[in-house]
Amino acid sequence: MDILILGGTQFVGKHIVDAFSDTNHNITLFNRGSNNTNSSVNYLQGDRLSRNFSNLENTKWDVVIDIPYFETDVVRDTLDFLYDKTDLYIFMSSISVYDVGLHPNSEYDSYCINKLNSERLFQNKELKSLILRPGILCGDGDNTNRFIYHDDGEITWEHTNQIVEDYIPVKDFATFVIRMIRENKRGVYEYVS
Repeated sequence: MDILILGGTQFVGKHIVDAFSDTNHNITLFNRGSNNTNSSVNYLQGDRLSRNFSNLENTKWDVVIDIPYFETDVVRDTLDFLYDKTDLYIFMSSISVYDVGLHPNSEYDSYCINKLNSERLFQNKELKSLILRPGILCGDGDNTNRFIYHDDGEITWEHTNQIVEDYIPVKDFATFVIRMIRENKRGVYEYVS
C-alpha cells in the first residue's frame, strides 16, 4: 500500500510513521523538509501554507493521512488537490470540536473552530474519508507545550500543575490509526480514554 503522510516528523506523525515500521507499506512524507531524518521512509518536499504541491502533481496514493494543524483554508486547498489522488483521505481532527464557543476569542477556541470547519469540508466525501477525533494525546516527543512530564511518570498541565488523568498514550493512538486503515474504515471515529 502506498501511503502519503502530510507532516509526519513530529509527535503524532512520528508515532504513526513508527507504527508503520513493522508493515510492508510504502511510506512517503510530504513536508517542508526541516526535520526529515528517518531513513526508512521517502520524502517529498513542499509547503502547504504557500500551496506548493508541485512534488505531488503526478502521484496517486492508497491512503493520505493529514496530521498537522492548519487553518481551514489550508486544509480545504490540500483536500481539493489530493482528494482525486487517493482512495482514502484521513483527517486528524480532535475531540475539541465539542468545545467550540466554550472559551470565546481564545487561541483554543480558534483551534476548535478550525478543526470543526475542516471536518465540514468532508461532507459529501464520506465514501473516501475517515475523520479521527482523539482525546488528549500524551507521550514521547510531545511538542504541544501543554504538559509537564515528570520523572515519576506523572503528567501535569503546564499552566495549572493539575494532574492529567484522562489521556491517551500517543503510541496507542498510532496503533489505532493503523488498525483503522487495515479495517478499511470510513466515517467519523472518536478515540478517548
